[in-house]
Amino acid sequence: MSKPLASRQKFEELRDYILDHFDNDRSFSRPRKIQAALIGHHDNAWGTEWMEVLILFNCFRRAKPTRTHGALAKLKAKRKKVGQSVEFETFMDRVTKMLLPDFITPHG
Repeated sequence: MSKPLASRQKFEELRDYILDHFDNDRSFSRPRKIQAALIGHHDNAWGTEWMEVLILFNCFRRAKPTRTHGALAKLKAKRKKVGQSVEFETFMDRVTKMLLPDFITPHG
């Protein structure tokens, strides 16, 4: 298996694992290890998909709020640029519902 294909496969496994925990409101047993693996399996070609998984992971853990706020701004700009504002709003609604009563600001 080629390295890019193996990396993509590992990302998909991580994505499914994170989304399962997010959807079922389950905590992560080794969040630092998961985050390191997620960052280690990044490819710019995956674009918004990778960003969304990282944002969800950080929001779920209530970690890195300033960095996550910046990532949300980048994601919004990318989605708007390609005419996918509705998709971003749907994603943001998901994040907002999960964070209630908290929210993300540029200052954490």
